[in-house]
Amino acid sequence: MLSVFIGLIGYFTYAKTDILIKNVTYPASWEENEAFATGDQEGIKTVKNEDGSITQSMNIFTWYIKKKEKEQEILRTIDLIIESEEHPSIHNISHNEELSNLFIMVDRSTYEENALVDGFVPMLLGMHCAIYQLYNGATLDNYHVKVTVQDFDTKEIINEVLVPW
Repeated sequence: MLSVFIGLIGYFTYAKTDILIKNVTYPASWEENEAFATGDQEGIKTVKNEDGSITQSMNIFTWYIKKKEKEQEILRTIDLIIESEEHPSIHNISHNEELSNLFIMVDRSTYEENALVDGFVPMLLGMHCAIYQLYNGATLDNYHVKVTVQDFDTKEIINEVLVPW
C-alpha cells in the first residue's frame, strides 16, 4: 500500500508537473524591460527565446497571484483616472470581464482640449490590459485589446485603438 502511495506521488510530481506550470510569453520588444533584467525571480524562471521573446515559467499558484495582482492594478488605475482632476474629460471607464475591451466615456470638447494628457489614457490602459491578456492565456498572436473612446452625451465614437498596434 505504501509503495502504491509513493508511486502515485512520484507520478504526479514528476510526470505531471506540466499541468502545474504556467508559461507567460512577452514580445521581443519588451526585452529591455526592468522586470526581465534581473532574470529569474523567486519561483519564476525566465528564458529568452530564439525569436527574442521572453517566457516566464511559474507554478500555477504564482501565476494566479501575479494575474490577480495585474487585474487589481488595472482596476485601481481605472478608478484613479476617473477620480483624478488631471483627467477632467473622462466620465467613466467600463470593460468586459476579460479586460480585452475598454470603453472610455468622455466629454468630447474637454477631451480634445486636454488631448495631450487624456489622449494618453487609451494607450496606457490598453498596454496594461494587453499584459493581462498574456496572463489570461493569450498568445503573442492574439493578445490585442480594443479601446473605444466615446462621447458621453452623443455616444458618438471619437476614437478606437487596438493595442498593441
